[in-house]
Amino acid sequence: PLERPPRLATQFDLSLTLFEWDGRIAGGVEYAAALFDGATVERSLEYLRRALEGMVADDRQPVGSLPLLPEAERARLLDESRGPSVAWAAEACIHELFEAQVRRTPDAPAVVLGAAALTYAQLDRRAEAVASALAAHGIGRGGRVPILMERGLGVPVAMLGVMKSGAAFSPLDPRWPAARLRQVLDDLGCEVVLVDGAPPFGEAELGRTLLAVPGADDPVPGDGEDDRARGEGPGGGPPERSRAPRSPEDPIYVIHTSGSTGTPRGVLVPHRGIANRFRWMSGHFGAEAAQVVLQTTRHVYDSAVWQLFWPLTLGGRSVMLAGDEELAAGPVAALVRGHGVTMTDFVPSVFNELVPRLVDDAEARSALASLRAVVVGGEQITAGTAYAFVERFPGVRVVNLYGPTEASIGCICHEVTGREGGRIPIGRPIANTHALVLDGCRGLVPAGVAGELYLAGACLGLGYLNAAEKTRAAFVDNPFPELGSERMYRTGDRVRRLPGGEIEFLGRVDQQVKIRGFRIEPGEIEAALLQHPGVREALVLAREAASGERRLVGYVAAAGVEGVAAAGLRAHLGARLPDYMVPGAFVVLERFPRTPGGKVDRGALPAPAWEAEAAYVAPRTPVEEIVAGIWAEVLGRERVGAHDGFFELGGHSLLAMRVVARVGEAFGAELPLRALFESPTVAGLAERVRAAVSATEGPPPLPLRAVPRDGGLVLSFGQERLWSAWRSDPRSPSYNLHHRVRLRGALDVSVLERALAGVVRRHESLRTTFHERNGRAVQVIHPAGPILLRQVDVSGLPEAAREEAVASLGAGETHRPFDLEQGPLFRPVLARMGEGDFALFLTLHHIVTDGWS
Repeated sequence: PLERPPRLATQFDLSLTLFEWDGRIAGGVEYAAALFDGATVERSLEYLRRALEGMVADDRQPVGSLPLLPEAERARLLDESRGPSVAWAAEACIHELFEAQVRRTPDAPAVVLGAAALTYAQLDRRAEAVASALAAHGIGRGGRVPILMERGLGVPVAMLGVMKSGAAFSPLDPRWPAARLRQVLDDLGCEVVLVDGAPPFGEAELGRTLLAVPGADDPVPGDGEDDRARGEGPGGGPPERSRAPRSPEDPIYVIHTSGSTGTPRGVLVPHRGIANRFRWMSGHFGAEAAQVVLQTTRHVYDSAVWQLFWPLTLGGRSVMLAGDEELAAGPVAALVRGHGVTMTDFVPSVFNELVPRLVDDAEARSALASLRAVVVGGEQITAGTAYAFVERFPGVRVVNLYGPTEASIGCICHEVTGREGGRIPIGRPIANTHALVLDGCRGLVPAGVAGELYLAGACLGLGYLNAAEKTRAAFVDNPFPELGSERMYRTGDRVRRLPGGEIEFLGRVDQQVKIRGFRIEPGEIEAALLQHPGVREALVLAREAASGERRLVGYVAAAGVEGVAAAGLRAHLGARLPDYMVPGAFVVLERFPRTPGGKVDRGALPAPAWEAEAAYVAPRTPVEEIVAGIWAEVLGRERVGAHDGFFELGGHSLLAMRVVARVGEAFGAELPLRALFESPTVAGLAERVRAAVSATEGPPPLPLRAVPRDGGLVLSFGQERLWSAWRSDPRSPSYNLHHRVRLRGALDVSVLERALAGVVRRHESLRTTFHERNGRAVQVIHPAGPILLRQVDVSGLPEAAREEAVASLGAGETHRPFDLEQGPLFRPVLARMGEGDFALFLTLHHIVTDGWS
């Protein structure tokens, strides 16, 4: 109960008191009660109390700086943000860890591809030859060397050779178009490219010198010598080469990711982060798991780095796939059995394809007896698939590993240990790594509250190649000096910390969508879809319908496409989510399209069919025809059938109000809004219309009566909320509504001014201002008069400059605040762009317009 005057409650947007659950208020309250236990509610009330006290203490501070968290909880959250602090025995570069292992096991197999293999000593000698060749071309510490090869034994030779030279390697894919290759090569700025025996491009095409990497059968200095006796270097191994000193802070590689602008972005990753990851893996998985690692990822992706080199720091070997080998259940099982594979890595999409076949195939199951661990990462892991694997293979550890390229491959880890719930968390930070969940002001958010994930510590990359501005935007100052790291990386991933301290992935910050005024996390809908027994994978996107309105589309991959229907999916979500989160269309596929890296190719997903799935039945009566016509116009559809459902066609509560208003006008009968929720088909609503028309034959309703306009009039609840928001921040443009119209042809500006004045004369709200009198907000309607049409002439500018000037003008109008007390609250601006070419801007404050009208 609110122990305050009822009017006070209207000053705040108390969403719980306005909870709408498809018209079933009781269901909404039950749903809300199930979300929060007593401790969570008590903690939330404490946050609210502290925020209110902070407002009273200083009403000039920004909302983001309000003291929300008690000191004890802040300290606990910071402690949960830290991974274990471990001081490794010695800082080292990756090739130095490998060289130490060469001295211990020179004759052991290091990398294997089919029947071919290289021992540690052979791999080391070939890498030394590459380093010497690079040194002859003047490439050393600080250099960047591209590697343009198909997957093969030459790849680890080239990578190690570049590391030994002191430079950073950059793996490139020969399958990329020549234009993209040249773009990346220009970014790297190196005149030498490492290739294998059959390069796909010549020197003339790339404009670079090509250096061939020695293959397994090519002789190099030292071949034929006794690997244990040769060289008499420290420990009896090969002698140290005299090269420039190197530091763990030096970059080990440059990986180019797809930039949002379409230009590839090179990420510089230091030896320090990869060495920290390797040492953590050695402690977490143990040397036994590193004995035989299957490399499932193409070498152009950063996950291939640990698959290749982590086992080589512990005396294990890496089993490579040939360029054309397929990651299917049969070949994978054969490789695991044939080589005794102890550990491997899959992206979730491949894992989802493999597991059902491995689980159901007795022969394939027996082939996996040597496996000790499986790492899954790169996308959100599917819970059902992971649980099925764990149950069938209890001796195999399944680890969900999270980490962007900018944070050294993997830095947050969770081990799947059974049926833990609907969504598998990404876990906790690994050793010497920090994972913070922050709000928009980079303050800590409480457990259970969504925020953006920031990473810091030993995992942190060096930044973007030749992109200082992008580096500054992504690698920001760390506001928590007690963590001991000056910078942190903002991932753009939306997460929340669970009560136990683990982190749960919710989706991308830039994938959050706003539909009909609601902010929606597609990941929440995807998680609900995955609870459907027939759904294997799920993805939810916002797409534009024929009417121009953005609507949600649910994409599902199902084992049996025929057994999963859109109506069933809609009913499944309707029982779990509010109506505004249920997609307006569903697309059921056998499998999702994939990028070369194995992730879902969102651009290749088919457009939905927005029409209802049920067979079309034409309206059968005049009333049904009129109702169907109103629906078609409001929903932007060519036709609507008698049995089509309003909400299944993409309707929602705001559109429902328009339909009810239009139906009332058409039939002269008043319908309550709930009529459409209770009878959501054309036939059902038509029956309600007939009943309402019959009821109007009784006594006429009381007429509306005008009240005098000479005093202050009360505000609606919505206006009171907007008035309060404006009083708290009069400079905010958050409630400005802006529209632009391009006018071409002869324009009489004086007529336009009179037309606008006529609109203002007819609509009292457009000549209204708002004031406080005797402690109460009132609206004052002013007499009609001429309107001021501001005019700007940009026709004298060059064409490109004209467009830019008009765009700047529109942005300025959008962000220029209104004064609700002084007015006017309707602001027209006309820009002359040329002869017969104009842009008209209309800006209003939300307090005088509902947007629809």
